[in-house]
Amino acid sequence: MPVKNEAWILKTTIPQLIKFADEILCLDGGSTDGTVDYLKSQGVFVKNQTEKKTNFSAWRLEALEWGRERGGTHFIWLDADEAFTTNFLVNKDGKKNFRNRLSDMKPGEKLAMQWLCLWKSPYVYRDDMSVWSNLYKDFIIRDDGKVTFDNTLIHEGRTPGPNFDSEGKLLWKKISLEEGGVLHFQFVPFERFQIKQAYQRAREHSMKTASPRRINNKYSQTLDVPNVQTKSIPKEWLAGINGLDSISLATDSYYIDSIREFFKEKGILYFEPIQLWQVPELKKIFISEIGREPHIKTYPAFVVASKKIYDAIKAKLRNMIR
Repeated sequence: MPVKNEAWILKTTIPQLIKFADEILCLDGGSTDGTVDYLKSQGVFVKNQTEKKTNFSAWRLEALEWGRERGGTHFIWLDADEAFTTNFLVNKDGKKNFRNRLSDMKPGEKLAMQWLCLWKSPYVYRDDMSVWSNLYKDFIIRDDGKVTFDNTLIHEGRTPGPNFDSEGKLLWKKISLEEGGVLHFQFVPFERFQIKQAYQRAREHSMKTASPRRINNKYSQTLDVPNVQTKSIPKEWLAGINGLDSISLATDSYYIDSIREFFKEKGILYFEPIQLWQVPELKKIFISEIGREPHIKTYPAFVVASKKIYDAIKAKLRNMIR
């Protein structure tokens, strides 16, 4: 697990992960909020990341090599704000669901689970036609000693190695929600989430990965939208998970401070076209420095509200491909 200033959520996710993993290895990118002290207090192995650039694939590659040195055979790749549902540990019959799944995996094979985006509450997840619904991600791999991470500046792969074999066959094994899923807590403290997404936009613009319009459009899905549909998490999936009620109160100055550094480096006007100014604190900084409000360009999130329309579009696209 790569970490940096994740103290806001670790007291919830680490005790849950300890139930599954033989060892937890955390590569720290320079935390200043007590992250390292807490991890060490829980018996987690921590060392500083040696790659100082903001190249997240390099972080993951370093963690993979460290895991191999420790003798790992199966690697779980969760972020700090993620946790397995409790039903993944033991099923309704009291059998060790998780361990049985690992023993069935072949070298190089990946286990994919549904990624449950908890929405403004730790007790409900998005369940609509948005990009935050019905998502599967690869979280576990049985190592073959050969797979690696591609050198990618942003949006690196979750697990090392390809997701398809030479014949185009998906290397994932998908499991149903009834067997287990992954809780994603990022959206629970929603104001903090909006600040983090502003940081991601500013970071990409600083790196010149795309035009401002493309960056804004890509991240428009992270904005708040009306008519969000959610579904309740069964109580047994959350059994034994700590601190759920306090997550929505989490705040973090790290991302604001990082965005200020971008402003110092490039000048705040360089970032005016980027959709940052819906965050009140950033808007105040702009007004204070420039003496006027920023010219905000908004790109609202596209949401397919009707499943009927969604299915019709999907069917038409499938026919076109044929």
